Amino acid sequence: MKTLIRNVRALIVGFLLGSAVNMAIVVFGPMIIQPPPGVDVPSMENLATTMHLF
Repeated sequence: MKTLIRNVRALIVGFLLGSAVNMAIVVFGPMIIQPPPGVDVPSMENLATTMHLF
């Protein structure tokens, strides 16, 4: 029973840590690796026309 509780706790902590790392990559990724000059990422139309620059 003690092993089961420890494994469930490890699963929950691993999920929370993985989620935090994923969120940090999504938020800070564009700051670390910037898009090419002239690319407007938030606009889908501009992104579609400048996709060849990636």
